[in-house]
Amino acid sequence: MKSRLTSRVFCVVVIAALLTGCSDDDTSQSCTKDADCGTGMRCLAGACVECFIDAHCGAGKKCDLTANPPKCVPKSSTGDQGQVKDGGAVDKGQKEGGSGGDLKTTCTDKDTRSCYTGKAKTKGVGACKAGTETCVTGKWSGDCKGEVLPAAETCNSKDDDCDGQTDEGGVCGNCTPGASMACYTGATKTKGVGTCKGGTRFCLIGNSWGACTGEVTPSAEVCNNKDDDCDGKTDEGVTWEGSPCMDPTRKGICQAGTWTCSQGKMACKQTTTAAAKEVCANGKDDNCDGKIDESPPCTCKVGATKGCYNGPAYTAGVGICKTGLQICSSSQSWGPCVGAVTPQKEICNKKDDDCDGKTDEEFPQKGWQCLVSGKKGACSVGKFNTCTGGVLKCTGPTPTTESCNGVDDDCDGYMDNAVAGKGAVLTRACYKNSVGCSLYGTSYTCKGTCKAGKEVCAGGNWLPCFGYTYPAAEICTNKKDEDCDGTVDDGCSGGPGPGTKICKPWELRCNGFDVEICNSAGTAWSFREACLTSCLNGICSGGGCVPFTLITSPTTPGRHSIFRTCATAASPARSPGANRRSRSARRRIARRSIDSRGRSSR
Repeated sequence: MKSRLTSRVFCVVVIAALLTGCSDDDTSQSCTKDADCGTGMRCLAGACVECFIDAHCGAGKKCDLTANPPKCVPKSSTGDQGQVKDGGAVDKGQKEGGSGGDLKTTCTDKDTRSCYTGKAKTKGVGACKAGTETCVTGKWSGDCKGEVLPAAETCNSKDDDCDGQTDEGGVCGNCTPGASMACYTGATKTKGVGTCKGGTRFCLIGNSWGACTGEVTPSAEVCNNKDDDCDGKTDEGVTWEGSPCMDPTRKGICQAGTWTCSQGKMACKQTTTAAAKEVCANGKDDNCDGKIDESPPCTCKVGATKGCYNGPAYTAGVGICKTGLQICSSSQSWGPCVGAVTPQKEICNKKDDDCDGKTDEEFPQKGWQCLVSGKKGACSVGKFNTCTGGVLKCTGPTPTTESCNGVDDDCDGYMDNAVAGKGAVLTRACYKNSVGCSLYGTSYTCKGTCKAGKEVCAGGNWLPCFGYTYPAAEICTNKKDEDCDGTVDDGCSGGPGPGTKICKPWELRCNGFDVEICNSAGTAWSFREACLTSCLNGICSGGGCVPFTLITSPTTPGRHSIFRTCATAASPARSPGANRRSRSARRRIARRSIDSRGRSSR
């Protein structure tokens, strides 16, 4: 500081000498203050000048002190180093767009300052962050350690080039909406180690990959019997481990200890053991029996007093802890320690109960469940995680997208609803056949007469899909695409081509109470069997199926009637109720007719 001040005084003296020794062509105006000079001029040593330091000049200019009077001139290619700046500091220059703290060139060894050598607009954006520069032998090192500068964008769910966008420019490649791929944004060596695991990216509408969801990357190690930082070690380097603590369940000097992580929990490990004999007149409970200076007889002058403290020495005078007073009794022995306050268990009361220099950092209710006032649904149940101003604060989760789970996820007062703030039932599109409709994101695009159905959420579960239309055999001359292959009336006489597959050979499906089977060519469905109670995924559930017999209709040529009876040899034993269901099923299907092409009509 002294050298800077001396340099500044020297410069002012030089300028004053130049001004007082003006040549015949000196046109400087006399003054006593800056206001006496014109715009852009300053008063120095009784004369108006344009500048006397570089800071008085604009960008790309410097103050020429050799001119009479001094004036601003363009910077020369070699004249920037060492120019005197406002305040006397020397401008050594910095990397383009960067910042290196203040402009001082001298410093105290081991001092540090923030630095960043990238463009200022990228600092603190995306992955970019400032580093630290250290003072070495009285000068700033110029090495900005720990800084992260913009890099080429890669497919990693991060903003590598620090422009505010993530994975832009097609770095993850184009994709088909609804597709997915595995991902992991942490260091490769940490994947699958400890708690770390990969996640999944989903392709969004617009053919771009979304963020990596469901992954777990390294985090700071905590005492929980887990490898949080994914380095192959568990509970190492936990914060506060090794720092002083006290155990109120012990007495005297035996209360002192250090925090240690054991089996996933922090514990105060005792570091001092009880002395064999009490040490007189030191105001401590050396043998950890809860008494101070009681034996051997510690003689004293009756009425004498001394300070005493029974807690760890480093806690006296910290937080609520304070020393007490002992009085020498008539038996010439020190009485009990009166008035001392030793460390207690920390509670939420705006006090430092455990005398560690921190207030309300721990409290018994931490992590307990609580009700969040004024919140609904999932947001109404929170936990006591913080203590502010001596008052417990119940913090609940934030609203999330509603899903079919029997929970009010978006906290609007309605469970499993489709529109926030309204009781509309949550639904979603569904389609169980592999032919006819394709899923894009959350909706289906269908061909021909095929259409997606709907699933309704009830009681936290999706009900069976209904309202869908699957591929069927093509009906000629109706100008419709029943087999949903994109071509109308194909396979018909005079049509554009042969029949198209609408199902997988021998695939089963349900059509009401009937089970239908796909033929060997995959071009048509045909009846296989009827279900007594219900049909699920192409299989009769409950009471089994009913065999059938084809009988030629005597009244309508080319059509057949189906008469189904229960074959006692092939059917399992049934209760009378099942027999009634069998008769009901027979009545339900007795008059179902089938045309000569194998399609059913009611």
